[in-house]
Amino acid sequence: MQQVASGQIPYAPRAPVQRQIALGVSPYYRGDINLARNLSADITDEENCSFWIRGLPANTTVTTLLGAIRNIGRIYCTVIAPPNTNRGLFTAAAKVVFFEQEAAQNFWDRYGRGGRLQLPFVVGDLEAIVERNRVKVAAQDFPRDCSRVLCVSGAETLVDVDDMMGEFQANFVSEMGKIVVLPADGPGAIRTLEFHFGSFRCQSQTAFRPLHGREGLDVWFGRDPCE
Repeated sequence: MQQVASGQIPYAPRAPVQRQIALGVSPYYRGDINLARNLSADITDEENCSFWIRGLPANTTVTTLLGAIRNIGRIYCTVIAPPNTNRGLFTAAAKVVFFEQEAAQNFWDRYGRGGRLQLPFVVGDLEAIVERNRVKVAAQDFPRDCSRVLCVSGAETLVDVDDMMGEFQANFVSEMGKIVVLPADGPGAIRTLEFHFGSFRCQSQTAFRPLHGREGLDVWFGRDPCE
């Protein structure tokens, strides 16, 4: 499930609402339910690594949302649903998926509606509601060093923020949390950029592929601040 910069879901042919509901998919979902990864996994609630967070500020961004998640675990996927005033929805909502079941359980215990601690999950000036997403997602089988943070290092002439952002935007849809520029020292010195994407899935994962192995660049995944 991807989201374009405007906050709208890319168009896919609409399946009958009854079939979507039977498959555990929201009747308002506009993604392609024929893709297995968009359907609910056959797992228990405790194994579900996906959450639906509602009651978020209308102007919620990847930065403000994920900035509220610390000491939990790596984020696999983030999708923000903006307010829909036509349906009487004046707050935003978000889908957040963790890589590991342990991280998901930690998040649920701390903030879940029915979790062990039930602490307030505050984003901006609102206390949001954390629920298990009914479209279940299992833990992800990726190496431990994979994350939504992509680090690129090389000479200043090769590691340019505008050039790289232009390349990313030309090849895939992404939500960028922030970009950290570590300054280079002197002419021809090495510069390092940290791209904090909203998701690993289809974002930092996709950005990594064409850059890895490119002459003059070192590319690796950095630590997710949500860990």
